[in-house]
Amino acid sequence: MSISKSTKEAAVKSPVKRKGIRFTPDLAAFAYIDIDMETKTFKPEFTALLIEESYRGAYIVMRADKQFVPDFEFKIKPGNLGIMSAKIRWVKKHSSKVTEIGIEYLD
Repeated sequence: MSISKSTKEAAVKSPVKRKGIRFTPDLAAFAYIDIDMETKTFKPEFTALLIEESYRGAYIVMRADKQFVPDFEFKIKPGNLGIMSAKIRWVKKHSSKVTEIGIEYLD
C-alpha cells in the first residue's frame, strides 16, 4: 500500500508536534477516574476506554455524563498502571453521549 502525495504533504505540514511516542493500548483497556483529589483513597466514579497512550499522558473516550473541562485535575488508574494524578489538556465532545479527552499525567 502506498501513501498518496497529498497524504505525505499533510503529514509534513501538520501543526501538531508530539513530544512523545504514542502507542495503542491492549483491546478493552480501561482507565478508572476518581475526581475527589482531597482523599487518599481511590474510589473511581467514571470509567473510560483508553484509545492511545504515551509516557506523559493518554487519549480516552467516555460517556458525556460529566462535563469535564481543560485543566481539571483528578486521579486516574490507566490500564495496568498504578494510580496517579492527571490533568485534562483538551476535550472534544462528539455528541450528547460521547466525549474524547486528552490527559496529561502529573506524577
